[in-house]
Amino acid sequence: MTQKRYAVPDHVIVKKVGEDTVILDLQSGIYFGLDPVGTRMIELIQSGLPLTDVRATILDEYDVPETVLSDDLTDFVDTLLAKNLVEPV
Repeated sequence: MTQKRYAVPDHVIVKKVGEDTVILDLQSGIYFGLDPVGTRMIELIQSGLPLTDVRATILDEYDVPETVLSDDLTDFVDTLLAKNLVEPV
C-alpha cells in the first residue's frame, strides 16, 4: 500500500443512498453501485487520506484479513482509475 492520495474529479458524482453509494460519471453516463464496504472506502478516499490510512481504517472497522483487504483496495482503486472515477492528487 502506498501514500498515494486520490480525488473524485468534477465530472463524477458520488451519492450515498442508504448504506450503499452510487458513483455517476456525468461525461460517460456510466454509474457504479457500491456496497457498504465500498462506500466506506470511497468516503475515506474522498476525505484525502492516503491509501495506507484508508487500509488501516478499514482494518479497524471491519473483520477482514489484511492481505485480502490490501488486494481488494488495490483492485477497487485500479478499477476507479481505469474508469476515470478517481484521479491521483
